[in-house]
Amino acid sequence: MRTALIILLVAVVTVGIWAASMQHSSGDNPVRYSAHFDESIPCSLHVLEVDLTHPGVYFRSVLSSKNDRQVLPGLEKLTSMTYVYKEQSYTVGGINADFFSFDSGYPVNLHVGDFIPATPGHDRSVFGKTSTDSLFISPIEFEAKLEYDGMSETIGRINPLYRSENPVLYTSYFGKPIHTDTTGLGIGFNHLGEGRFQQETEEWLEGEIGADTFDLVVTYPDHHFDPDDVRISLQYNPLRHPIAQAVGGGPQMVAGGDVIVDDAAEAEGIGPDFVETRHPRTAVGFNADQTKLYLVTADGRSEESAGMNLHELSDFMISIGADHALNLDGGGSTTMVWDGSIKNHPSDEEGERAIANGLLIFVKD
Repeated sequence: MRTALIILLVAVVTVGIWAASMQHSSGDNPVRYSAHFDESIPCSLHVLEVDLTHPGVYFRSVLSSKNDRQVLPGLEKLTSMTYVYKEQSYTVGGINADFFSFDSGYPVNLHVGDFIPATPGHDRSVFGKTSTDSLFISPIEFEAKLEYDGMSETIGRINPLYRSENPVLYTSYFGKPIHTDTTGLGIGFNHLGEGRFQQETEEWLEGEIGADTFDLVVTYPDHHFDPDDVRISLQYNPLRHPIAQAVGGGPQMVAGGDVIVDDAAEAEGIGPDFVETRHPRTAVGFNADQTKLYLVTADGRSEESAGMNLHELSDFMISIGADHALNLDGGGSTTMVWDGSIKNHPSDEEGERAIANGLLIFVKD
């Protein structure tokens, strides 16, 4: 009897807590959905494993939309964000992304979509992809520089809600007309590809400028220089290449296959209570050779599923193959959508919450 009990215990340990309940999507799809259940907490988890080597797969960071155009400020449910693409020949899914302000509708950290920045950086980590298709998780220092007449000047603000008397960078994500009456004059730039921008206006812009007229507009209060040959550069330190897609979060949980959540939380100004308390969670990660992307949600705040602390979530990310992982916004924001349906159980009593941005996966049908 004792021998049988020992064998049983070894078998349970060998199988592991993640195998308590698991459901996989069928076939050789480049995106595989699976449901997991950790009985020891208890916690229900949901995973989208994305094969990035498949030619029909890509991901994008997206903002809330208005009239089929992504704009700031704004809040929108993730299901609605995916619904925008219903007429395209893609299967679309994804997860909620960054922490955000309920008042302004702005993501807290850096957001870049299709090489166009929407919000500046923060002290916390960012997940994204560069122009060379390299994935990264790191705090990013965003800097826009205007170059003219051998001079270089840093532009300190991007898409502010309120007018400024300093140089400001507006992008096509800004959902309001740009007015130059109190900020001097403006210069328009368009994206040439791969994060390179070209001046489009030979003369200064004045008055009201449509927010979607150019990819970038710089308003400048002191227009003492000739606008014939003005260049703009967007830098994302410490990266050497432009960012194509990016969403913020924090803290970083896994790096090089090791759990680093405590050190990262301290460096990113995140307190121990946030790390140690179980909550609904959302996370993104990728494997060592950057061929697999993992989108994960953990249900919480219910008797059936208590959520996870960040140590538990870090261990889970490593167990499914993540070599690097980042915590995203959680709580009532935690949402996973795949192929038209919500896969997890959002914890708000009202159900799915409107959010500021998401990380979407596209699979060509």
